[in-house]
Amino acid sequence: MNDYSRWIDDLVRFKALIEALPGDKDVTLKVKPGASESRMAKLDLDLSAELPKSIKSFLRTGSSGMEFRYYWQPSGERASIVSGLFPGKDAIFGGGGWICNIDELVVNRSIALDFGSDFKAEFPEEGALWSRSFPFFELSNGDMLGLYAGENHSDDETEWPVAFLDHDGCGHSRIIESSFDEFMQAWAHLCYISPHHISQYFRNPVSGTIDLESSLVFRLKELFQAN
Repeated sequence: MNDYSRWIDDLVRFKALIEALPGDKDVTLKVKPGASESRMAKLDLDLSAELPKSIKSFLRTGSSGMEFRYYWQPSGERASIVSGLFPGKDAIFGGGGWICNIDELVVNRSIALDFGSDFKAEFPEEGALWSRSFPFFELSNGDMLGLYAGENHSDDETEWPVAFLDHDGCGHSRIIESSFDEFMQAWAHLCYISPHHISQYFRNPVSGTIDLESSLVFRLKELFQAN
């Protein structure tokens, strides 16, 4: 995806949609303008690793930092859809924090390296996911999404798999999508629900990536249909 401005426009429209739906809700969307070339040059100097090309594209054409989160407790028939999608829940959470916040990318990369070091002895695969990932989505509970560079990864590669990085460890971190672009498109299709919901309920058991063919997707789209 070469231009993320349309992706941002779709998110703004979704915000208006959810605000018009019945039930208790709280929605936050803050979008910084795209990064200037001078700011991108400073970021390159501050980083000790190559910035993934897809993140560069988002920073330039989409936003240099976007905070998005929503809480929605629907009423009426929609309430039963939520409990069917997420057993034991009566509300749905979306977004969850800052996405591609240019002012925190360097810090979050350092945090990922620290978690990787902490986890590598007891959970080596988890440690590798953290230490070899470039975080782009900072969730409010300390979890992150990052672009993962495997052992044989080359800095020239444009496709970096997306990893869900669980700050509690215990083997819960995992690859959830094949690339940044694939994740962003699938996330929009899933109504921007929390990555925790995605990791738990919307992954294909064979491929491990987001399953847009799941019957749950139809129910989720039904939940967000306007009256």
